[in-house]
Amino acid sequence: MSEYNGNTEIDKATVDLIIKKIKEKTMTKTIKIIENEGINLSIFDSKFGGLPYWEEKDEYPTDENGEGLILLAQINFERTPINDNRFPKTGILQFFIGTNDIMGVDFDKLNNQKGFRVVYHENINNNLTKEEVRSQGIRANTDLDGASEEYFPFYKQYEIELEDAIEPISSATNKFEDILLEVEKEVLGIDNITEPWSIIEDEDADHINDEFYICGHRILGYPFFTQWDPREKDDTYKGKKYDTLLLQIDSVGDILWGDSGVGNFFINEQDLINKEFSDVLYTWDCY
Repeated sequence: MSEYNGNTEIDKATVDLIIKKIKEKTMTKTIKIIENEGINLSIFDSKFGGLPYWEEKDEYPTDENGEGLILLAQINFERTPINDNRFPKTGILQFFIGTNDIMGVDFDKLNNQKGFRVVYHENINNNLTKEEVRSQGIRANTDLDGASEEYFPFYKQYEIELEDAIEPISSATNKFEDILLEVEKEVLGIDNITEPWSIIEDEDADHINDEFYICGHRILGYPFFTQWDPREKDDTYKGKKYDTLLLQIDSVGDILWGDSGVGNFFINEQDLINKEFSDVLYTWDCY
């Protein structure tokens, strides 16, 4: 390999080759989530929002002030199977968040489940009724008053469908610059580049970012952030501890995280395989 002398010029064809090789190296499975506004959704349905499945014998999740958390999302693996062996084949997985002004996240400790909870019900009581859930005093996001100080990303409920897809890395993830640098060295035959964006013109940088602007609701694959990947920002989350995207809900239509942001939940792959959901990282950010 040659050495970078600070004057290397990259033409459009080279930029396109870099993009092509990044896609080849990073294409991976993701599961897109399509939401459709629903009216008469049951407590057993896979959905965003709505009334959760919850038996009275189980202690309902609350925040540190004793306020009941609100169902953000629910996946019934029998009704909405996920084509990936890391996920359960039966049961219901639920995501609850608080309604304070930061919607249950602890920005100082993103795996602190005092303001949010991820719950897995392995065995389902199919005789449970919506009335029995309501009798426990459990509220849905549709019961919240968006004009009050109860904050939530959306105030409707949505039925959800899953769609398998293959997509490349998102430029917002903590690994994108490492991949970009690796491909630049490979394409240019230069081994001493240290800053991947230093050899790319602003216009070409915008083009690259546009090509890897991967957002939307999803499970697995690469996450999207409006700010930065918190797993890189703090030593607590670095490495492979939270290596799997468990759920991403983006700002789409009437779904809104702050100023057009995105919410993410991460888990360790082995914990997911073991159906162990006590250690999950939850974050959201916005522009």
